[in-house]
Amino acid sequence: MSSCLDTCQDSDKSRIRWYLYINAPPGGRARGVVHRLVCSVQSKSFTYLSISTTVHVVVGITGASGLRYGVRLLECLRCERTVIMSADAARLVVGETGLSKEDIESKATSRLDNDDMRAPLASGSAAFDAMVVVPCSMSTLSKVACGIGDNLITRAASVALKERRRLVLVPRETPLSAIHLENMWRLSSAGAVVMPACPAFYPSPESVDDMVDFVVGRVLDQLGLEHSLYRRWSGDYPTRSQV
Repeated sequence: MSSCLDTCQDSDKSRIRWYLYINAPPGGRARGVVHRLVCSVQSKSFTYLSISTTVHVVVGITGASGLRYGVRLLECLRCERTVIMSADAARLVVGETGLSKEDIESKATSRLDNDDMRAPLASGSAAFDAMVVVPCSMSTLSKVACGIGDNLITRAASVALKERRRLVLVPRETPLSAIHLENMWRLSSAGAVVMPACPAFYPSPESVDDMVDFVVGRVLDQLGLEHSLYRRWSGDYPTRSQV
């Protein structure tokens, strides 16, 4: 795969890597897809219809504790981003963040109502690249696992699964019941990334914001987007003077 990409310009490499990251083909066929894309680039027939230079990420915020993760993700995304907030999230947001629903929606490039089932995102023809539900309530997670699309967040998540787009679910719940774990297994088997909000301590966080940034940074990693929100593991813990 690397040898194929080496023959391309840097701008083409980034587009190909983004396409493969978000649209990872099942069954280990990545090498063949790379070969076809590279050949298209080299023959000047590459149109970039699927490999868009503008990334569109949908952010769903549901009524679980941990709304700061969703707010911080919106702040850190440097791309087109659509936010959908559930009614429960809107009720919790002031107590957890001190912000209003309108404050949070202003951090996105566009917003949609969760009960708007006529919105473009309810269709598989909608052009978005990835979706993150953060925080993801267990009710929302269970609905997506069972194929229930009774609101725009769960419907858009179902669209992401069926269209083989990147779907990242960030639950914030503990402990987990056998039902929770089974639903997570079903989603992972269907292609979703289930990423519980579990901050690490090897970056030596000094504040709650540092711990929030770690989780958000890991979400951005799953989207293939660059960031500098936390210190990556390098094989050893830093001394206090290095932190």
